[in-house]
Amino acid sequence: MTATTTLLVIAKEPRPGRVKTRLTPPFTPVEAAALAEAALADTLAAV
Repeated sequence: MTATTTLLVIAKEPRPGRVKTRLTPPFTPVEAAALAEAALADTLAAV
C-alpha cells in the first residue's frame, strides 16, 4: 500500500486594496497585491 499526501493551499485572490493591506503605506495597493501574487506563486511552486 502506498501512502498519499494531500496538501491544500488556501489564499485570497491578490487584488489591490484587498491583500497585504498592512503594507500600505509604504507600498501602494497595486505593489502590495503584486507582492501577494509573487508570494502565492512561490508557495504553489514549492508544493
